[in-house]
This record gives sequence, structure tokens and C-alpha cells, in this order.
Amino acid sequence: MIEMPAIAGLTIAKRTSDCVEVAVGPEAGEGVFLRLLFWLPRGHELSFYDQYFPGTSGDPGAYVDVQRKNDWFLYHMGNHGWSSDWATQSPELLAAWMALNLQAKPGNSEPLKQIGVRENAQLPEAFTRKQ
Repeated sequence: MIEMPAIAGLTIAKRTSDCVEVAVGPEAGEGVFLRLLFWLPRGHELSFYDQYFPGTSGDPGAYVDVQRKNDWFLYHMGNHGWSSDWATQSPELLAAWMALNLQAKPGNSEPLKQIGVRENAQLPEAFTRKQ
């Protein structure tokens, strides 16, 4: 069972045996997301919707999955039948990316209101290769 620390601006909205849905409050920002990322244990996956991604399948937006290994992170995106390869990214940029999505994009009513955290996530190949 996922045990998250108390982080101001984030509350657990729903819990299952291997996943939590985290409600994002109005006071959340880059610092809140950075704290969440640094908490994220290995083997867990954080997911959010990026309303700004233009989309390649006609549907705007992309679902972003993030996993942590030590002090670096991998992410990939996907939506309706397509997905990107896993790529590395700094926690600071990932936190800024999530914060960008707090404000609704004009013509899109899906600002970031929830984040999923799932345990027992399948590790990307980059995590399972020997370093």
C-alpha cells in the first residue's frame, strides 16, 4: 500500500491496493511537485495529463508517466495508440511542467486537478540495464 507523506496542496482522493489518486489543490506549485517527485519511491509511477501537448493522433494532450531512479527521472508520454520512448529529465523541469498545467489552456477545460501514483510499475529498460 502506498504511504505518501503529507504534502501541503496534495490530498489523497482515492486509494486502491496499488494506486492512489492525488487531488491537486489551488496552493500547489513547483515546490509541491518537486517534493512529490523527491518522495517518489523506485518501482512507483507518477502520472498526469499534459493539456499543452499538441497530440499526434488528433486528440490534444498527452498522458505523462514518470519514474525515479536515485536522483534522476525518466518520463514518457502517450495518448490513443501512440507513446514516446522513455527519456531522462530533471526533477525541476518535471515540477515546472506539472505547474504549467495548473492553469487551463484556452479552449481546454482540463487543468491539472489530479495525479496518479501507482506501485509495482513496470520499470523502463533504462532502469533495468546495468549502469
